[in-house]
Amino acid sequence: MFIFPSSSSFSLQNSLLYLTVFFLCSGNISEAKTFENRIVGKSFVSCRPEGVSLVAKTEDFFEGQIYIKGARNNPTCSKSFTLSQNSTDLDLKINQDQLIKCGFRAWPKPNSKLMLLSGQVIVAFHPTLVTPSDRAFRAHCEFEDFKQETEIGLENLIQTHEMILGNFELPEITMRVLSAGEESLRKNETNQEMRVLKVGDPIIFEWKLEEEHGIFGIQIERCSAETEEVGKGMKILENGCSLDEELISDTTSSSDFSKIYANSLAFKFPEEHVVYVRCAVRTCVKRSEHLEIINGNEEDLCSSENQCGIFEASGKSRNRRQLGNNTRTDIIYVNGRFRIKKHGGFENLRKSEKSTSSESRICMPDVVYYACFGTVLLGYLVTISTTVIYKLRGVI
Repeated sequence: MFIFPSSSSFSLQNSLLYLTVFFLCSGNISEAKTFENRIVGKSFVSCRPEGVSLVAKTEDFFEGQIYIKGARNNPTCSKSFTLSQNSTDLDLKINQDQLIKCGFRAWPKPNSKLMLLSGQVIVAFHPTLVTPSDRAFRAHCEFEDFKQETEIGLENLIQTHEMILGNFELPEITMRVLSAGEESLRKNETNQEMRVLKVGDPIIFEWKLEEEHGIFGIQIERCSAETEEVGKGMKILENGCSLDEELISDTTSSSDFSKIYANSLAFKFPEEHVVYVRCAVRTCVKRSEHLEIINGNEEDLCSSENQCGIFEASGKSRNRRQLGNNTRTDIIYVNGRFRIKKHGGFENLRKSEKSTSSESRICMPDVVYYACFGTVLLGYLVTISTTVIYKLRGVI
């Protein structure tokens, strides 16, 4: 006997078969790991006479795009990959005559006949979205016989480069002396005068770059504490390092190098009640991944690393930079001051002596004074006369 399934049971079986096939397909799709894929090993950006190329390798089959920044939709400057290619080896080659069109910047190398080209290669792990695995690689190349085939004139590029390397206006820097624990970022503060301090009160020195200046920050060159008479005092900071740790700490910078702080205790000079702090502040260039120093050295870069203790431990002077400050043009001078409460001991003693002496004095009119003086004098004369008379009578 043969039993055929009813139409309803047949439909149910077909549905189950369809679901099984769907889940199997879904499982194959999830194996792509578009968002979990990543670059492994070491990637290479090569500069060759014929152009620029990128070679990289991914952990899983790559689905996405490699392109030059700013030219993603230009097929000459990009390359797309699909899962069907089953590729983990990535490569992109841009011919030399297409570099400028693809977004590379070019300028002549100083004191040379070479041309410098710079661009950014992006590896995107999704055809349209940005993923955490996306990576960017910077390409810096030198070409000896480079010809620009672009609408952008070479003169414009040179002018832009000269503007970047040119002089800049010195920024405005302010200095404040704050009580420890006092909010240093108070809005609408115009009064720079502090309240009167006592010797030993904790204070904070703050140096601030008033306006954001992009790639520039500030560092302390030197500071001295002086009296009102200029030149009379002592140096307390040298290149951000304390010269007297009991008096002031080494300086620390904010993350963006727009502010510098140092902790201290209020101090004073003998017979002086106002301390003037005079500082020389220098500008520095913030570090970036692709920054190249042409005319300068590493010490011109902003650094949050404190080298003061290292130099002290090695037996070297805490003054670790010997600069020709007379030839520098990026030194800015700022001043701050704080007041110390006058000590009342000696002054109160003088006041008490004056009050005591003033209380012991009795003022009298001239007539009374002379009358008293005459009476005393007359008494002396009478006494002397009487004594003489008695002696003469005894002799007779």
